[in-house]
Amino acid sequence: MKDDDDPCSGLYERVAPERTLELIRKYDLEINKSLGQNFLRDRSVLEKAVEAADLSEKDRVIEIGPGLGALTGFILKHLAGGEVLAVEKDEKLSGILDELLGEDPALEIMTADALELDWSEVISKRDFDRGYKLMANLPYYITSPLIRTFLEADMAPDLMVLMVQKEVAERITAEPGGGDYGILSIAVQFYCRPEIIEIVPPDFFMPEPDVCSALIRLNMSSEPRYRVSDREFFFRTVRAMFGQRRKMLRNSLSGSPELPADKEQAKKALTAAGIDERLRGEKLSIEEVIKLSEELKSILN
Repeated sequence: MKDDDDPCSGLYERVAPERTLELIRKYDLEINKSLGQNFLRDRSVLEKAVEAADLSEKDRVIEIGPGLGALTGFILKHLAGGEVLAVEKDEKLSGILDELLGEDPALEIMTADALELDWSEVISKRDFDRGYKLMANLPYYITSPLIRTFLEADMAPDLMVLMVQKEVAERITAEPGGGDYGILSIAVQFYCRPEIIEIVPPDFFMPEPDVCSALIRLNMSSEPRYRVSDREFFFRTVRAMFGQRRKMLRNSLSGSPELPADKEQAKKALTAAGIDERLRGEKLSIEEVIKLSEELKSILN
């Protein structure tokens, strides 16, 4: 945490969440709904986000979608010798952020689309490969691909603290047997342990989104939580299981473009894995999906 006499300490009041409306008016901002721009203006949620990230003074942080810098300011305030790379797609917002917080030498602002960056290059150029944390307020349309990008990265973050739609958070954290459990649940939980920190109502944002949001933390480990012989084939099996999720497994596995399995091969793999062929994919734990994937791979090879 920076001391009050640090020359940068006064900067952060410029981007205080209580000033969100003032900043929108000052810079005559037109909110770009296509970019999912909703600025978080509640101090308590920002404090919980920083707490969830368990920031230490020397941490390196990548923030995606900093907007008007409310979270950026909170992050910088907690660092002393650390670094923040803020990636903002909107060129005008990027310029505003530079005007408000650019005097802090710990902050680097990059104007770019997070989905189009070569993250391996970005991370290695800044020595973030020694460890970093990811924080973001994510619009719906980039949530799944961006999470997947960082989960599968050679240099994955130490942890992620993300603001996402409540519905997405429920899918990410869902357990087998429920309607929310599916491809996203398995894809995230294969790599990490997700948890919901807090549900955030629409009126905590400006402008207000149509739905509730959720602050989540993805607790990473240096290796995936599960071992498979062929990760690509495993996820093909997952996609086949949920491609027609109302079908029984023997039918969804044999009727999917993801797998060249016929009904007899699917039935044989299910039997070998000790799984009832009449079940639907949403009933299987990740461990059971791994068993099934390994049996299918063996039979198809």
